[in-house]
Amino acid sequence: MTENKRLILNITVLSFILSFVYSLVLLMIEHPLFSNEMSSPGSIVVFTAIFLILYMFHLFISWLHYMFVNKTVGSMRRKAIAFYLVGLVLLFFLYMFFQVKIVWLLLISFVIVSFPSYKRC
Repeated sequence: MTENKRLILNITVLSFILSFVYSLVLLMIEHPLFSNEMSSPGSIVVFTAIFLILYMFHLFISWLHYMFVNKTVGSMRRKAIAFYLVGLVLLFFLYMFFQVKIVWLLLISFVIVSFPSYKRC
């Protein structure tokens, strides 16, 4: 699969699925007003806000991965290390801003987005 097709797949399908799953997890873990029903208006609004924020985050990760794979010089192993280091720095800043440990769960997104490209290393 070419990198352009992989970028489109990451932006459309993978980012949507990851954002949906993370939104459900975050809503169940972190949201104090969460009831057992998703039908309450407050839960739906919070879920939508979390989903949109995470979707933008996953779009940025997909774009960042595309730029690292196609626009940088070096072996795939070095590109992978650089991509993960940038991800760790980004998550560190998010953690410092929000002070919520669940932010580190987003590291899984970096692995999932980059897995098809870097399994050839």
